[in-house]
Amino acid sequence: MRPQPPDPGSAAPEHTTTARPGAVGGSLRPAVHRWRLLAVLLAAQFMANIDTAIANIAAPAIQSDLGASGGEAGLVVSGYVVAYAVLLVAGARLGGSRGHRRIFLAGMALFTAASLACALAFDPATLVASRIAQGAGAALMVPQVLSGIQLYFTGRQRIKALGYYAIALSGGAVAGQALGGVLIAANILGTGWRPIFLINVPAGLLLLWAAVRVMPADVGEGAASAGTRAASSKAAAAASSRPGPSAPEYVRPEAVDSGPACPESARPEPAFLETAPDAAWGPLSSGPGPGPGAGNPESAHSGPACQEATSGPARDAFPSGSGSGSDPRPGTTTIVAVPDDVDVHGMALLATTVLLLIVPLLLGTDAGWPWWMWVCLAAVVPMGAEFRRSQRRRAARGGRPLIAEEVVREPAIRWSLAAHGATTMTYFALLFVLAVYLQEGLGRGPAYAGMAMISWVAAFGLAGPLLARVPSRYAAVMPAVGCTVLAGGYAAVWLYLVTGHRTGPPLFLLLGIGGLGLGISSNALIARMTFVLPDRYAADLSGVISTNAQLCGALGVATLGGGYLHLTDGGSASAAASAHALQAVLATSAVLAVLAALASQRGGRTRPTEAEPTTPVATTTTVTTTTTTTTTRPERGDP
Repeated sequence: MRPQPPDPGSAAPEHTTTARPGAVGGSLRPAVHRWRLLAVLLAAQFMANIDTAIANIAAPAIQSDLGASGGEAGLVVSGYVVAYAVLLVAGARLGGSRGHRRIFLAGMALFTAASLACALAFDPATLVASRIAQGAGAALMVPQVLSGIQLYFTGRQRIKALGYYAIALSGGAVAGQALGGVLIAANILGTGWRPIFLINVPAGLLLLWAAVRVMPADVGEGAASAGTRAASSKAAAAASSRPGPSAPEYVRPEAVDSGPACPESARPEPAFLETAPDAAWGPLSSGPGPGPGAGNPESAHSGPACQEATSGPARDAFPSGSGSGSDPRPGTTTIVAVPDDVDVHGMALLATTVLLLIVPLLLGTDAGWPWWMWVCLAAVVPMGAEFRRSQRRRAARGGRPLIAEEVVREPAIRWSLAAHGATTMTYFALLFVLAVYLQEGLGRGPAYAGMAMISWVAAFGLAGPLLARVPSRYAAVMPAVGCTVLAGGYAAVWLYLVTGHRTGPPLFLLLGIGGLGLGISSNALIARMTFVLPDRYAADLSGVISTNAQLCGALGVATLGGGYLHLTDGGSASAAASAHALQAVLATSAVLAVLAALASQRGGRTRPTEAEPTTPVATTTTVTTTTTTTTTRPERGDP
C-alpha cells in the first residue's frame, strides 16, 4: 500500500533523513510541486532565450531612435552574449556553493531590473551597459534550470522534463524573432523598440513571486525550530539503526526507474546534463544558436542518478553549502558542498581580452579607426597569453580554473571546439546581418524581418530527432555532414542573391537548409566531445563548450557583422549595395563552414590521449546508449 504524505504539522517519517529547513515539524513538500518548479525554471529559460535573439530585430529601430551607429547596435547584441559567456561558469559554481534558489532569485532580480533599464535607456552607452547587466543576470539564472531538473527528476520523469526543456529552448528562439518584430511594428503608444525589454518587467516580477513560493529553500537557509530539530534527531536515530534508508514513494516515485547502483566509471549522469547546446549551447547553448540555454556546466557535480536510486534521501531542498564536509545538523542529508571556487581574476582577464577585440571591430569604422583602437587590438594577444598563464597558475595551486587545461589539451576536443565555434560564429552573424539587411537595406518592417529566421529555427529543431535515427556506424561522419549541409545552405542563399533576387519565400526556405546543417553539426560535435574524455571531466567540458560557443558568437557579430556595416556605410546603403554586402558575408560563412567540416573530420580521426577505465562490455553498452540519448535530447533546442 502506498504510504501517504505526512501532514504539514507532523514530523518527517523516521526513515527519511531530509527535512525542509524552516518547515514546521520537518514536513516534506509534495512531489507534485516538482512540476510547478519546472514551470518556473523553464519560464526563466524561455525569457533568457528570447532576449538573445530579440535585440537583433531591434537593432535598426535602436539606431534610428537613439542615434546609435551600426557598431553600437552590434554592441547591444554582443554585450549581452559576452557577459553571459564570461559569467556562465561562475553562475553554475555559485549555485552549487551558495544555493540554487538563492542564486536563481538573484539572477532573476538582476535580469528584471536590467530589462527595465534597457527599456528606459536614453543613449546607446546606457543601453549597452544595461544589456551587459542583463547578460550577467541570465548567467546567474540559467545554470540553475538544469540543476533543478537533475535534483528533482530521475528516470523517465527526467527525460520528460528535458523534453520540455528543449521546447523552451527552441520556443524562446522562435519567440525572440517573431515577438520582437511584432512588438516593434506595433509601436505601442509610440514606444517603438522599448516594449521588447519592458515586457520582461512584469514577467520577471511574476516569476520572482512564483519562485519564492515553489522553489524549495536551500539547505542551510532559514532557522529550524526546536520541534523540527527534535523530530529530525529522532528521524536520524531511527535511520541510523537501519542498514539503508530508502525514500518514501510519495517523494521520489520515479526513483525506481534509475536502475541499480553503478560504479563511478559507468555512471551516465554527467553526459546527461553537461549538454544543453550551442549551446548553447544551445548552440550547449540557446535555441538555435548558443545563447542562454547553454546548460549548466556544473550540473555533473550535483549527483548522479545511480546515487539517488540507492542512497534514497528525499530531497526537498536544493543542496547548497557554506564549505566542505557534512551538514552537522542531525536528521539532514549529508551533502558534500561544492566549494565557492569562482575565478574572478580569470573572468576579468577573459572579459578584457574579448572586449579589446570586439569593441574596435564594431566601432572602428564609425570612429575612423583612431590610434587607441589599434592599441586595443595589439593588446589582445598579450592579454590572452596572460589569461592562459593565470589559468595554469590557478590549477597549479589546486584551484579550479575557468578553462580546464586538461580538457583543451585533448586534440579531438580542440578540433571539435574549433568546428563548433566556427559554425556558431556564422549563425550569430547571420542573425544580426539579416535583420539589418531586410530593414535598413530593403526597407522591410521589423515584423517581416522577425519571420525570416523561423524556417532556420524550425529546421534546427528537426536535427535532433533525425540524428537519433542515424545508424551508429555513421556517427563519426555526422559532424562533417552537418557542417557541409550548413555550407550548402549559405551557398544556396548566396546563389539566390547573385541571380538578382533580394528577398521572398524562397529566401526563407533556403535558410532552412542552413538551420538543419547547424543542428546536425552542433548536436553531433557536442555528442562526440562528451565521449572523448572520462566522466570526471564532464562539468569542465560543458563549461568550455558553452563559453567557447558564446564567445565565438560575439566574435561573429563583431567580425562578419562589422564587415557588413563597413561595406554598407553603417547599414544605410542602397538595396543593391546591401545585397552585395550580404553576399560577401554569406560567402565567408560558407568558407568557414567548410573549414569547420575539415576540422571536425580531423577531430574524428584523433584518438583520446586518456582512455576511459576498462569496464565490462555490458556496462559500456549501457553507458553509450544512455549518453547518446541524453546528449541528443537536451541539445535539441541548442545549436
